Amino acid sequence: MTKSPRYGRDRGLPVENYLPHAILANDISGIVEKIGPDFQRFSVGDSIVGQSNILSGSPDQAGLQEFCILDAKLLLPY
Repeated sequence: MTKSPRYGRDRGLPVENYLPHAILANDISGIVEKIGPDFQRFSVGDSIVGQSNILSGSPDQAGLQEFCILDAKLLLPY
């Protein structure tokens, strides 16, 4: 196997097409403030941790902000 001189850092950001609005922080923790209709996995007031979907095309699903909208499949109770 030949060692490649290229590194992941040389390829640039994988979210280049989503810049400049992409917020690159994706670790989320907090308290559920509101849930969608017919959702039963968490309740308002539950503590959660999870990952945001920075490739969603929307800055609403990113960290480093007071409130964010998250996919429930990316969350765990804390």
